[in-house]
Amino acid sequence: MTAMLTKVKGENPDAVLVHSYPGDSILYMNQAREIGINAKTQYVMVGPAIGFFRGMFKSNLDGIITMGSWTPGMKGTYGAKEFYDAYKKKYKGYEPDYLDSVEVYVSAQILEQAIAKAGLDREKIRKAIQTMTFKTIYGDVKFKGVQNISTPTGFTQIQKGNIEVVWPKQRATSPIVDKGAWAK
Repeated sequence: MTAMLTKVKGENPDAVLVHSYPGDSILYMNQAREIGINAKTQYVMVGPAIGFFRGMFKSNLDGIITMGSWTPGMKGTYGAKEFYDAYKKKYKGYEPDYLDSVEVYVSAQILEQAIAKAGLDREKIRKAIQTMTFKTIYGDVKFKGVQNISTPTGFTQIQKGNIEVVWPKQRATSPIVDKGAWAK
């Protein structure tokens, strides 16, 4: 990856987007810092949403953007902070990751509410999922076809060690900031 990132640095980009699994995200973070890629906007997916990754890179993650639609302090949610606190208590201080743990929990909330309305008949559950608006830790979730039309997937950014929702604006917990220089 070093040769490719050296070329990237030579282009002096305004933005760098890395869409990969955690292993390659780790490689990118280490090499981008060593090479000195200082694009103001750096999007790295999947790593920054995962606790161990944040533990590895700490202050070097400040300003990194990743995919995510949730933080425990986000506006317009139902029980997000309670979910976060209960998760940390159950797993002895470990945070939920900001993608998969939350998506699984939201899926369970949707199924629970659909079953409460429809009973255990599969067709009635399917119809309930198609027509209901669900109260979740993401906020309201409503489907049109297979698309959640109430709570779009957004972007989060690490800011001073915290994960903040930066888009969409109506759900943002903080405005987007430029990625600063890499820590030594």
